[in-house]
Amino acid sequence: AGTPVTVTLSNGAVITIEAGKTTGSVTVDAPKDDVYKDAGTVEATIKDATGGNFENLVASDTPAVTTVNDTIDTSTVSLSATANVAEGETVVYTATVGAPVTGSPVVVTLSNG
Repeated sequence: AGTPVTVTLSNGAVITIEAGKTTGSVTVDAPKDDVYKDAGTVEATIKDATGGNFENLVASDTPAVTTVNDTIDTSTVSLSATANVAEGETVVYTATVGAPVTGSPVVVTLSNG
C-alpha cells in the first residue's frame, strides 16, 4: 500500500495498516466472566476499509471468530468449630469461603439444624 489503510471493524475497533506493510492489528478485551453464560464465540467483520491507494480495495465479508472459553470459578466453603468446650457451653461453628462474597450472601445450613 502506498498510504496507510484504515480498517474499521463491526465491533468499532480500528486497525491501521502502515504504508508498505501487509498487516496491522488491534487488541480488544474478551467478554467478562458472566455466571449466567457458558462458553461462546465473539466475532468481528470488516465494516469499512479505506486508503492505500489501491485501484480496487475489496473488504472480505468473512468474520474473524474467536472462541471464548468459560472459566468456572470454583469456590469452596469449609466449616470449623470450637475445638473444646465444657458441658453446657456454646459451640461456635465458623463457615469460611475461599473468595470474597459478592452479590447475594452465602447461606450455610448445618446438618444438625
